[in-house]
Amino acid sequence: MSIFGNKEKFSEAERQTVPILLLTARNLGYTPIVKQYLEIDIIMESDLLSLWDYLLTIACSTAFISQRENPVIRLMKLLRSIAWRIIPTPVRRLLNRGSARFCPVCESWVARFRPFGVQSRPNAKCPVCSSLERDRLIWLFFRQKTDLFDGRPKRLLHVAPEPQLSRRLKRVPGVDYVSIDLAWGKAMMRANVTDLLFPQDSFDVVYCSHVLEHIPNDRKAIAELYRVLKPDGWAILQVPIKSKTTLEDSSVTDPAERQRVFGQWDHVRIYGEDYVDRLKGAGFKVTVELFAKELSEEAAKEIAISRSERIYLCRK
Repeated sequence: MSIFGNKEKFSEAERQTVPILLLTARNLGYTPIVKQYLEIDIIMESDLLSLWDYLLTIACSTAFISQRENPVIRLMKLLRSIAWRIIPTPVRRLLNRGSARFCPVCESWVARFRPFGVQSRPNAKCPVCSSLERDRLIWLFFRQKTDLFDGRPKRLLHVAPEPQLSRRLKRVPGVDYVSIDLAWGKAMMRANVTDLLFPQDSFDVVYCSHVLEHIPNDRKAIAELYRVLKPDGWAILQVPIKSKTTLEDSSVTDPAERQRVFGQWDHVRIYGEDYVDRLKGAGFKVTVELFAKELSEEAAKEIAISRSERIYLCRK
Protein backbone atom coordinates (compact mmCIF):
# COMPACT_ATOMS: atom_id res chain seq x y z
CA MET A 1 0.00 0.00 0.00
CA SER A 2 1.09 3.60 -0.42
CA ILE A 3 2.23 5.44 2.66
CA PHE A 4 -0.53 7.99 2.09
CA GLY A 5 -3.20 5.36 1.49
CA ASN A 6 -5.25 3.85 4.30
CA LYS A 7 -4.30 5.74 7.46
CA GLU A 8 -6.19 3.34 9.70
CA LYS A 9 -3.33 0.89 9.17
CA PHE A 10 -0.56 3.33 10.10
CA SER A 11 1.49 2.77 13.21
CA GLU A 12 1.09 5.33 15.97
CA ALA A 13 4.48 6.81 15.10
CA GLU A 14 3.43 7.27 11.48
CA ARG A 15 0.14 8.86 12.43
CA GLN A 16 2.12 11.43 14.39
CA THR A 17 5.05 11.94 12.04
CA VAL A 18 3.72 11.76 8.48
CA PRO A 19 1.22 14.65 8.76
CA ILE A 20 3.90 16.90 10.26
CA LEU A 21 6.34 16.24 7.42
CA LEU A 22 3.63 16.46 4.78
CA LEU A 23 2.15 19.68 6.14
CA THR A 24 5.57 21.33 6.38
CA ALA A 25 6.40 20.24 2.84
CA ARG A 26 3.11 21.59 1.49
CA ASN A 27 3.52 24.91 3.29
CA LEU A 28 6.95 25.35 1.69
CA GLY A 29 5.61 24.54 -1.76
CA TYR A 30 7.22 21.12 -2.10
CA THR A 31 4.36 19.57 -4.05
CA PRO A 32 6.72 17.08 -5.77
CA ILE A 33 7.19 15.41 -2.40
CA VAL A 34 3.53 14.46 -2.19
CA LYS A 35 3.14 13.57 -5.85
CA GLN A 36 6.21 11.39 -6.13
CA TYR A 37 5.99 9.62 -2.81
CA LEU A 38 2.38 8.61 -3.49
CA GLU A 39 3.74 6.32 -6.18
CA ILE A 40 6.19 4.54 -3.87
CA ASP A 41 5.30 1.39 -1.97
CA ILE A 42 7.32 0.90 1.19
CA ILE A 43 8.42 -2.41 2.63
CA MET A 44 6.73 -2.09 5.99
CA GLU A 45 4.05 0.31 7.19
CA SER A 46 6.28 1.18 10.12
CA ASP A 47 9.30 1.81 7.95
CA LEU A 48 9.77 5.48 8.74
CA LEU A 49 13.38 5.46 7.59
CA SER A 50 12.24 4.81 4.04
CA LEU A 51 9.82 7.72 4.22
CA TRP A 52 12.38 10.12 5.65
CA ASP A 53 15.07 9.13 3.17
CA TYR A 54 12.76 9.58 0.21
CA LEU A 55 11.31 12.90 1.36
CA LEU A 56 14.82 14.17 2.04
CA THR A 57 15.92 13.24 -1.47
CA ILE A 58 12.97 14.99 -3.07
CA ALA A 59 13.37 18.04 -0.86
CA CYS A 60 17.03 18.32 -1.81
CA SER A 61 16.14 18.15 -5.50
CA THR A 62 13.92 21.23 -5.38
CA ALA A 63 15.27 24.73 -5.56
CA PHE A 64 12.86 26.92 -3.63
CA ILE A 65 15.38 27.64 -0.85
CA SER A 66 18.85 26.48 0.06
CA GLN A 67 19.49 23.22 1.88
CA ARG A 68 20.88 25.07 4.88
CA GLU A 69 17.69 27.16 5.23
CA ASN A 70 15.31 24.32 4.47
CA PRO A 71 13.42 23.28 7.64
CA VAL A 72 12.13 20.12 5.94
CA ILE A 73 15.68 18.93 5.38
CA ARG A 74 16.80 19.89 8.88
CA LEU A 75 13.82 18.10 10.44
CA MET A 76 14.26 14.91 8.45
CA LYS A 77 18.01 14.78 9.03
CA LEU A 78 17.34 15.00 12.75
CA LEU A 79 14.64 12.32 12.67
CA ARG A 80 16.75 9.99 10.57
CA SER A 81 19.77 10.48 12.81
CA ILE A 82 17.71 9.68 15.89
CA ALA A 83 16.15 6.61 14.28
CA TRP A 84 19.52 5.18 13.22
CA ARG A 85 20.85 5.61 16.74
CA ILE A 86 17.82 3.92 18.25
CA ILE A 87 17.65 0.95 15.87
CA PRO A 88 20.84 -1.18 16.10
CA THR A 89 22.18 -2.87 12.98
CA PRO A 90 21.27 -6.39 14.20
CA VAL A 91 17.68 -5.24 14.67
CA ARG A 92 17.52 -3.67 11.20
CA ARG A 93 18.96 -6.90 9.80
CA LEU A 94 16.33 -8.94 11.64
CA LEU A 95 13.42 -6.69 10.59
CA ASN A 96 14.44 -6.89 6.93
CA ARG A 97 15.60 -10.51 6.84
CA GLY A 98 15.03 -12.50 3.68
CA SER A 99 16.86 -14.39 0.96
CA ALA A 100 16.18 -12.41 -2.21
CA ARG A 101 18.90 -9.73 -1.95
CA PHE A 102 22.41 -9.63 -0.54
CA CYS A 103 24.41 -6.59 0.50
CA PRO A 104 28.17 -7.30 0.38
CA VAL A 105 28.92 -4.07 2.27
CA CYS A 106 27.16 -5.08 5.50
CA GLU A 107 26.95 -8.79 4.56
CA SER A 108 23.18 -8.92 5.07
CA TRP A 109 20.58 -11.06 3.33
CA VAL A 110 17.31 -9.11 3.07
CA ALA A 111 13.90 -9.53 1.50
CA ARG A 112 14.41 -6.52 -0.75
CA PHE A 113 16.27 -3.27 -1.14
CA ARG A 114 14.43 0.02 -0.85
CA PRO A 115 13.55 2.38 -3.68
CA PHE A 116 15.78 5.43 -3.82
CA GLY A 117 16.52 8.44 -5.97
CA VAL A 118 14.87 11.59 -7.26
CA GLN A 119 13.72 9.44 -10.16
CA SER A 120 13.00 6.49 -7.93
CA ARG A 121 14.96 3.32 -8.65
CA PRO A 122 13.55 0.06 -7.26
CA ASN A 123 15.83 -2.19 -5.18
CA ALA A 124 18.45 0.54 -4.82
CA LYS A 125 19.16 1.03 -1.11
CA CYS A 126 20.09 -1.55 1.51
CA PRO A 127 17.68 -1.27 4.47
CA VAL A 128 20.44 -2.32 6.87
CA CYS A 129 23.46 -0.14 5.97
CA SER A 130 22.00 2.22 3.30
CA SER A 131 24.44 1.13 0.57
CA LEU A 132 23.42 2.00 -2.98
CA GLU A 133 24.06 0.00 -6.14
CA ARG A 134 27.38 1.70 -6.83
CA ASP A 135 28.57 1.14 -3.25
CA ARG A 136 27.90 -2.59 -3.45
CA LEU A 137 29.68 -2.90 -6.80
CA ILE A 138 32.73 -0.94 -5.65
CA TRP A 139 33.00 -2.90 -2.42
CA LEU A 140 33.06 -6.16 -4.38
CA PHE A 141 35.66 -4.67 -6.73
CA PHE A 142 37.81 -3.62 -3.78
CA ARG A 143 37.61 -7.14 -2.37
CA GLN A 144 38.13 -9.12 -5.55
CA LYS A 145 40.20 -6.96 -7.90
CA THR A 146 42.52 -4.76 -5.83
CA ASP A 147 45.33 -5.13 -3.30
CA LEU A 148 43.43 -3.16 -0.66
CA PHE A 149 43.01 -6.18 1.60
CA ASP A 150 46.50 -7.66 1.36
CA GLY A 151 47.44 -6.31 4.80
CA ARG A 152 50.34 -4.16 3.61
CA PRO A 153 50.39 -0.52 4.80
CA LYS A 154 48.44 1.86 2.59
CA ARG A 155 47.17 5.39 2.97
CA LEU A 156 43.70 5.86 1.49
CA LEU A 157 41.93 9.14 0.66
CA HIS A 158 38.13 8.97 0.54
CA VAL A 159 36.48 12.06 -0.98
CA ALA A 160 32.94 12.91 0.18
CA PRO A 161 32.73 9.61 2.06
CA GLU A 162 29.67 7.42 1.91
CA PRO A 163 29.07 6.45 5.57
CA GLN A 164 28.37 2.81 4.78
CA LEU A 165 31.71 2.44 2.95
CA SER A 166 33.60 4.65 5.38
CA ARG A 167 32.70 2.42 8.31
CA ARG A 168 34.11 -0.63 6.53
CA LEU A 169 37.21 1.01 5.04
CA LYS A 170 38.30 2.31 8.45
CA ARG A 171 38.54 -1.29 9.65
CA VAL A 172 40.60 -2.72 6.79
CA PRO A 173 43.91 -4.03 8.24
CA GLY A 174 46.91 -1.96 7.20
CA VAL A 175 44.87 0.94 5.81
CA ASP A 176 45.51 4.47 7.10
CA TYR A 177 42.12 5.94 6.26
CA VAL A 178 41.58 9.67 5.61
CA SER A 179 38.26 11.19 4.53
CA ILE A 180 37.53 14.73 3.34
CA ASP A 181 34.43 16.73 2.53
CA LEU A 182 33.67 20.37 1.84
CA ALA A 183 30.90 20.34 4.45
CA TRP A 184 31.69 20.38 8.15
CA GLY A 185 31.01 17.19 10.08
CA LYS A 186 30.71 14.81 7.13
CA ALA A 187 34.30 13.58 7.11
CA MET A 188 37.47 13.48 9.17
CA MET A 189 38.76 16.69 7.57
CA ARG A 190 37.17 19.65 5.82
CA ALA A 191 38.82 20.21 2.45
CA ASN A 192 38.17 21.44 -1.06
CA VAL A 193 39.04 18.81 -3.64
CA THR A 194 40.19 21.54 -6.06
CA ASP A 195 42.76 22.79 -3.54
CA LEU A 196 44.01 19.94 -1.37
CA LEU A 197 46.45 20.74 1.41
CA PHE A 198 48.18 17.35 1.28
CA PRO A 199 51.74 17.15 -0.05
CA GLN A 200 52.41 15.61 -3.43
CA ASP A 201 52.46 11.78 -3.50
CA SER A 202 50.59 11.40 -0.19
CA PHE A 203 48.22 8.49 -0.86
CA ASP A 204 48.45 4.95 -2.17
CA VAL A 205 44.72 4.82 -2.94
CA VAL A 206 42.14 7.51 -3.77
CA TYR A 207 38.40 6.89 -3.97
CA CYS A 208 36.06 9.61 -5.25
CA SER A 209 32.56 8.62 -6.38
CA HIS A 210 29.86 10.84 -7.88
CA VAL A 211 31.54 14.06 -6.76
CA LEU A 212 33.06 15.60 -9.90
CA GLU A 213 29.68 16.26 -11.54
CA HIS A 214 29.04 18.76 -8.73
CA ILE A 215 32.30 20.70 -9.20
CA PRO A 216 32.52 23.57 -11.71
CA ASN A 217 36.28 23.19 -12.22
CA ASP A 218 36.43 19.41 -12.37
CA ARG A 219 39.70 19.41 -14.31
CA LYS A 220 41.43 21.13 -11.41
CA ALA A 221 39.94 18.60 -8.99
CA ILE A 222 41.16 15.70 -11.14
CA ALA A 223 44.62 17.30 -11.32
CA GLU A 224 44.70 17.61 -7.53
CA LEU A 225 43.76 13.96 -7.07
CA TYR A 226 46.54 13.02 -9.48
CA ARG A 227 49.01 15.20 -7.57
CA VAL A 228 48.36 13.63 -4.16
CA LEU A 229 48.40 10.05 -5.50
CA LYS A 230 51.71 8.24 -5.09
CA PRO A 231 53.56 6.87 -8.12
CA ASP A 232 52.23 3.35 -8.77
CA GLY A 233 49.20 4.21 -6.64
CA TRP A 234 45.69 3.71 -7.91
CA ALA A 235 42.47 5.70 -7.82
CA ILE A 236 38.84 5.02 -8.62
CA LEU A 237 37.09 8.16 -9.84
CA GLN A 238 33.45 7.44 -10.56
CA VAL A 239 30.90 9.70 -12.25
CA PRO A 240 27.51 9.02 -13.84
CA ILE A 241 27.88 8.55 -17.61
CA LYS A 242 24.74 9.44 -19.53
CA SER A 243 25.76 10.42 -23.06
CA LYS A 244 28.40 10.03 -25.76
CA THR A 245 29.98 13.43 -25.13
CA THR A 246 30.05 15.59 -22.02
CA LEU A 247 27.45 18.35 -21.80
CA GLU A 248 28.30 21.41 -19.72
CA ASP A 249 27.42 25.09 -19.75
CA SER A 250 28.91 27.39 -17.13
CA SER A 251 26.18 29.97 -17.77
CA VAL A 252 23.58 27.60 -16.28
CA THR A 253 23.66 28.54 -12.60
CA ASP A 254 20.00 28.63 -11.56
CA PRO A 255 19.16 25.43 -9.63
CA ALA A 256 15.85 24.95 -11.43
CA GLU A 257 17.56 25.33 -14.80
CA ARG A 258 20.30 22.91 -13.75
CA GLN A 259 17.59 20.43 -12.84
CA ARG A 260 16.17 20.77 -16.34
CA VAL A 261 19.46 20.73 -18.25
CA PHE A 262 21.63 18.39 -16.17
CA GLY A 263 18.97 16.28 -14.45
CA GLN A 264 19.77 17.38 -10.90
CA TRP A 265 19.75 20.81 -9.28
CA ASP A 266 23.30 20.55 -7.93
CA HIS A 267 24.93 19.01 -11.03
CA VAL A 268 26.96 21.26 -13.31
CA ARG A 269 27.39 18.85 -16.24
CA ILE A 270 26.36 15.54 -17.76
CA TYR A 271 29.40 13.36 -18.36
CA GLY A 272 29.80 11.42 -21.56
CA GLU A 273 32.04 8.59 -22.66
CA ASP A 274 34.78 11.18 -23.26
CA TYR A 275 35.19 11.41 -19.47
CA VAL A 276 38.23 9.17 -19.91
CA ASP A 277 39.94 11.96 -21.85
CA ARG A 278 39.67 14.29 -18.86
CA LEU A 279 41.31 11.72 -16.64
CA LYS A 280 44.10 11.10 -19.14
CA GLY A 281 44.54 14.85 -19.55
CA ALA A 282 45.58 15.06 -15.89
CA GLY A 283 48.19 12.34 -16.44
CA PHE A 284 46.29 9.26 -15.32
CA LYS A 285 46.63 5.91 -17.05
CA VAL A 286 43.02 4.78 -17.24
CA THR A 287 41.50 1.32 -17.45
CA VAL A 288 37.74 1.09 -17.87
CA GLU A 289 36.88 -2.00 -15.86
CA LEU A 290 33.73 -3.94 -16.78
CA PHE A 291 33.83 -5.89 -13.54
CA ALA A 292 30.03 -6.07 -13.27
CA LYS A 293 29.92 -8.14 -16.46
CA GLU A 294 32.15 -10.73 -14.81
CA LEU A 295 29.40 -11.42 -12.30
CA SER A 296 26.72 -13.94 -13.13
CA GLU A 297 23.22 -12.68 -13.83
CA GLU A 298 22.09 -14.32 -10.60
CA ALA A 299 24.78 -12.58 -8.55
CA ALA A 300 24.07 -9.22 -10.17
CA LYS A 301 20.38 -9.64 -9.38
CA GLU A 302 21.06 -10.61 -5.76
CA ILE A 303 23.07 -7.47 -5.10
CA ALA A 304 20.89 -5.38 -7.45
CA ILE A 305 23.50 -3.82 -9.72
CA SER A 306 23.62 -3.07 -13.42
CA ARG A 307 26.02 -5.33 -15.30
CA SER A 308 26.77 -2.43 -17.66
CA GLU A 309 28.27 -0.26 -14.90
CA ARG A 310 31.84 0.89 -15.61
CA ILE A 311 34.61 1.39 -13.09
CA TYR A 312 37.28 3.97 -13.90
CA LEU A 313 40.54 2.62 -12.50
CA CYS A 314 43.28 5.23 -12.71
CA ARG A 315 47.00 4.78 -12.11
CA LYS A 316 49.87 7.24 -11.80
